[in-house]
Amino acid sequence: MAIRLIGNDIEIDGEKVARVLDIRKTLFYQLEAYIDKADAYDDVDESHSKLASELKEIEEITKEDVNMAFSRGYREGKSDANSD
Repeated sequence: MAIRLIGNDIEIDGEKVARVLDIRKTLFYQLEAYIDKADAYDDVDESHSKLASELKEIEEITKEDVNMAFSRGYREGKSDANSD
């Protein structure tokens, strides 16, 4: 979905949904900034989801590595105890 401020019109996916009337320039620029943030939300949400998935994968790999290191250390400690 795309939301844009074109002139005094607010459009969603190219369809005019509202017109901004009698607004001072500073407030108009704030509105424009909010609309730009809203328009970028989908991209930010997609990036967040991708990063969350990557983090989960890294966490799983790290857990596997820790478990393998623990098992290796246990086996080595056990073999050292048997050789005494």
